[in-house]
Amino acid sequence: MLSKKEYFGQYGKITKLCVNSKKAYDPNNKHGPSFSAFVTFSSNHEAALAITFLDNFFIHGHVIRAAYGSNKYCLHFLKNMPCVIKDCMFIHVLADSKDILNKVI
Repeated sequence: MLSKKEYFGQYGKITKLCVNSKKAYDPNNKHGPSFSAFVTFSSNHEAALAITFLDNFFIHGHVIRAAYGSNKYCLHFLKNMPCVIKDCMFIHVLADSKDILNKVI
């Protein structure tokens, strides 16, 4: 449903979409509980459009929060092995150096 043109799909090509239906937020909301979703677009521009237009957007009794996320490399990818995890949420290609942030401790 989220990938349809009337929702996230209107902002570009979605390459990955994962809904975390195991953890409900605001379960007592009169419109039902809220869940988190992770949406990956085919370009940074598409992601920026979705975040710009959807953050704090009110739909079906819920406020949508949209922000940039971060990701990690898949351990299988790092070990140069094929990933055996169906719908793995981690990265399986080298990221562009301009997209990499290093955590400073």
